[in-house]
Amino acid sequence: MIKRLRKALKQRYQQWIFRRLPAVKKIRLDNRKLFIFPTRAGFVFFTLLLLLWLIATNFENNLIFAFTFLLTSLFIVGVFHTFLNLSGLKIEGGKATPGFAGQTAEFEYLLSQGGKRRRYNIEISYPGVEPTFVSLMGREIKAVYLSIPVKKRGWLQAQRITVKSVYPLGLLKVWTYLQFDTTALVSPRAIDAPLPSQPAAGQGDKA
Repeated sequence: MIKRLRKALKQRYQQWIFRRLPAVKKIRLDNRKLFIFPTRAGFVFFTLLLLLWLIATNFENNLIFAFTFLLTSLFIVGVFHTFLNLSGLKIEGGKATPGFAGQTAEFEYLLSQGGKRRRYNIEISYPGVEPTFVSLMGREIKAVYLSIPVKKRGWLQAQRITVKSVYPLGLLKVWTYLQFDTTALVSPRAIDAPLPSQPAAGQGDKA
């Protein structure tokens, strides 16, 4: 029963993601395409704030009150900086390099921005593939290549990639799931076969 409920919730979530973030060729991230939530460290930090507030209230300690408000302000400022590290980022699906079944096909993703903002530690990940980290310094274009394992021949459309950032404090995570309409041709796997034997030197066809 629990497994079926989880499966149903996962399907509903994927359908909602597909409606909100359909497959595109190029996208600019904004508040409708980004999600933000505290990390595990963020929840620990929030628990610490609550504990400090209780101590300050119980003992009427102004110094602890001031320290609690300072940490709370730091957390609130971190929300904006974490969100802005991805907001406004432009991502485009680039070329796809063909591959062979049982090996990998390489997909290119181009990251750029219109302003001079510095963006740090942006994580690009794909299921089953080692994540890639990239930073942008001003008006530049960064290319990210993901080698995606392929099993069957034919045309392959890569699954959704995850674009994530926890900069600057690691207390919050901002992320999005993006589907690009780029495809790669996967050829049948090559079969190892022995080379044809060559006739010995000097032994030609006899008349």
